Amino acid sequence: MYDRLEWSYFIQTSIQWLIIVWIFLQAKTLYWNERSVMKLLYAFITASMINGLFMIYWFLNKDISRQNGFMDNPNFAAFTLNIAFIYFIQHGSFVQHQNVLSRIFVSLIGIALSLGAILVSGSRGALIAVILTLLVFLFYRFSLKRLAIFGILLLCASVVLQVTGMRAKYTEAIPLLSRLDRLSGRNESRLVLWEQGWLAFQDSYCMGLGIEQFKNPVNYSQYMQHADNPMVAKQQGLVLHNDFLAILFEYGVLSFIVYLIFFITLGRQILKITDFHQRRFWLLVYLNVLTFMFFSTTFQSHAVWFVILLLSMITGSMTQEKRLNTTLD
Repeated sequence: MYDRLEWSYFIQTSIQWLIIVWIFLQAKTLYWNERSVMKLLYAFITASMINGLFMIYWFLNKDISRQNGFMDNPNFAAFTLNIAFIYFIQHGSFVQHQNVLSRIFVSLIGIALSLGAILVSGSRGALIAVILTLLVFLFYRFSLKRLAIFGILLLCASVVLQVTGMRAKYTEAIPLLSRLDRLSGRNESRLVLWEQGWLAFQDSYCMGLGIEQFKNPVNYSQYMQHADNPMVAKQQGLVLHNDFLAILFEYGVLSFIVYLIFFITLGRQILKITDFHQRRFWLLVYLNVLTFMFFSTTFQSHAVWFVILLLSMITGSMTQEKRLNTTLD
């Protein structure tokens, strides 16, 4: 086993985990009120939109490949844009607000920019997260009229693209659409990775391969050389593109259980938020985090862990406020 251990991966990721846990614990010891957390969220949204604008500019003027802007990974960039998308959907839903027209205008601009940047990022996980966000939002604000309008708009857009021949043109040009189109006729890369990761996990007697060891060239070539997807098989080493399976296959069952308990506890705390709009917003953020973790490996994504920290801080601040109110009563 040890002669197949890639120590550079092991040490680097272990140190990253220690830093993440240390920052998380330090932040939890501080008092954060709701206003402070929202200020951090606004800064995050602003940065993601600036990055999204840069992605769109670079795609239109410089390079038509997948865009990540100032970030090091298109999927991580798309994740920040998904959070921005949720914020602007929520921002425009307050129709009773006195500045309703300005709110709707800002929201439409934000939604358009975030969706445009997601398209040029080429992230399929981001597309799934957008669909999930819309479905949950429709569930909270269910109306047959809204559902019918949404369906008619989608149908009209599909017909127009098909009749005018623009579908083929944009499918080839836009990274996200071209990646979806290439799925036809071959096995999805992630499914191949997960299947071979499961075999590797079984060969480790369910103890785990070791931190970041699936992409170890020795292990990777052993399990992927006969994979049905040649694009995956010829790589030197890929991560599993699923945080939950990576924890299970590489860290072992005990770590997987602890990981699940953390996110289940966080989800239960979010559902206890009393304000309806706050609960809906943070629940959507939470579901987007889980979606990206299911389709990507996010351990090295500062953006993902920053949002997880925000989720923990907002639930912690509301718990502290409840205790304070109880004490005063």
